Amino acid sequence: MILDLLIFDDYNMFIWSAYIFTFSCCLIVYLQTSFELKKLENKISKQVKLPQNIKTVVGQEILSKSPTF
Repeated sequence: MILDLLIFDDYNMFIWSAYIFTFSCCLIVYLQTSFELKKLENKISKQVKLPQNIKTVVGQEILSKSPTF
């Protein structure tokens, strides 16, 4: 039964080539975006220096000298 769903009768070549094309396009866009993000993160981290009293914890910034209430 599952094998019948994967064979797609006479349209097998067209459907699987469309799946492969779509997956490869999405993979290329993902890899380009992640490469660009890492490049920009490195560029920004060189330009901006964080003060020594700021610690980042899971996306939140905590000032070490601030009073707690």
